[in-house]
Amino acid sequence: HYTVSKLAGTFSGNTFTSRVLRNGSFYSFSVKDINGCQAAVVSGVHTCPCATYAGTMAVTPAVFCTSDPATATWYNDATLDGDDILGFILHSTPDATPGTIFAANTQPTFQFTAGLTTGTTYYISAIAGSLLNGTINLGDPCLSIAPGTPVQWKPLPQATLSGATTICSGETASLSFSGTGVYPLSVTYSDGSGSQMINLFGPQSVSIPVT
Repeated sequence: HYTVSKLAGTFSGNTFTSRVLRNGSFYSFSVKDINGCQAAVVSGVHTCPCATYAGTMAVTPAVFCTSDPATATWYNDATLDGDDILGFILHSTPDATPGTIFAANTQPTFQFTAGLTTGTTYYISAIAGSLLNGTINLGDPCLSIAPGTPVQWKPLPQATLSGATTICSGETASLSFSGTGVYPLSVTYSDGSGSQMINLFGPQSVSIPVT
């Protein structure tokens, strides 16, 4: 019969199994037999190989209007330890480091919010690690961050229509578009018989005859 001091666990015959120890934690225990003879204290730190893997993200850049959320594709290929959780971050670096984190979510989708700017490349990444105070612990030695999907937001385009507003039967008039936006742009208008689209790849004058 044996007893173990300073470390909780159970015996099965002469085999002792301790409680679950967190990876990298310190342990110290001693064993005493039925006669009271005590073995030397056993102590140390054992680091297990990290199994945590956040998986992979699509790496094709994507552009969104500021009115729409930026959404990335995650391939659902994570591997998690028993105490891990998986989430997603919008951050500043393309590699497997956190850099500056602007937002976190349970899904790979983020709104354009205060503090973000149009024309700036951000990255949406899967992140996996242990839970600390309700969030993923960035200090977890097994923290895993997937190289992210590059995303940008562009400002909403603005357009005005100018020209003659009254014409006589049989006459023609020209209407002109002007506005601002990030190219390429698509202009859609209706002439009464259907919708028409003009694709713009740079600054140019656009006139539409009206009869």
